[in-house]
Amino acid sequence: MGERLRDTIMRRIKESDWDLRTNRYKLEIFDRSELRIIAKVDSSDFSERMGALLADVCEEGCFEVVDMSDLLPVDYRYAMVVAPVTDVRSESKWRSERVHQLVFGEWVKVLEFDNAYALVKDMKTGYVGHVACNNLDFCSAEERESIRSMPKFFVGERFAYLSGLDTGFQGEKDLGWLPLGSQLFISRESEQGLYVVTPGREYWIRKHDCFVADERPVTELDDWVDKYLRVPYLWGGCSAFGTDCSGFVLRLFDMLGSSLPRDTDQQIAALKEITEAELERGDLVFFPGHVGLYMGKGYIVHANVSIGGVSFSQIRDPRDSYEHYLKTNITGFRRVKRQAGK
Repeated sequence: MGERLRDTIMRRIKESDWDLRTNRYKLEIFDRSELRIIAKVDSSDFSERMGALLADVCEEGCFEVVDMSDLLPVDYRYAMVVAPVTDVRSESKWRSERVHQLVFGEWVKVLEFDNAYALVKDMKTGYVGHVACNNLDFCSAEERESIRSMPKFFVGERFAYLSGLDTGFQGEKDLGWLPLGSQLFISRESEQGLYVVTPGREYWIRKHDCFVADERPVTELDDWVDKYLRVPYLWGGCSAFGTDCSGFVLRLFDMLGSSLPRDTDQQIAALKEITEAELERGDLVFFPGHVGLYMGKGYIVHANVSIGGVSFSQIRDPRDSYEHYLKTNITGFRRVKRQAGK
């Protein structure tokens, strides 16, 4: 009975076409004196959908849907990234595929953890994957909200040095170079610097390398693009240390105050479709498994695997075989809603 029911549930889940990059679940079926199903899920939204599916195939009262995070000790249900950048991997193995990256100060919801890896859900994109525990500071929901209530800054340069000392010089307690877009929660300020808080400790960073999150500079798109030019291509990358195509546009629009999904197919599905005739600077141009940012006059800027980094390509009047490939393989155009003046 239990195996047949599991097969039925798995078939229905497959038919539902849920995106398992942003929805994680585990089923436990007990078939002893009476049938009992426990579905562990990663969010309240997914809990509702899983509950509706189980109610459709199971008898009332024989199943329960629980949030994975609620099964953890309260002080380990959330975490902040406390490394300059950390890989999000498909499995809890360092050689498994890098599917995403997070930068310093970003938050995750913790679903499971052991001594080496935590299964986490990125609070911004919803992406689920495995992160090394030594790159996280765990905390409760209350401590997270306390830190999030502090003034929030972003690193506004390609790299900025996070120090354990007021001087900003390198020392044994320093964390090192943070990439563009790192989040900083500030407890207090000095004349030249900011005191950065994590759940575990406090750091210091130079003030002129950062900007207030709620007062994003009215900066031309070109200025942010310039900070990313020649950043190396890195599969699954999403930082100034290395980036792939969708990670590049995600991080770039994050600087402009707009949120994007992580992968190209998710971006296509979520953003407003436009025609080629409507194409403007700042729109996205999609190709098979690839995306670039349109900069006008036929140019896109993208994390270009053929060159090995972020660079410009001409898609209107191609100059080489790769640009000809891009011109003849455009699959669509999308527009990101941005703040005025950006």
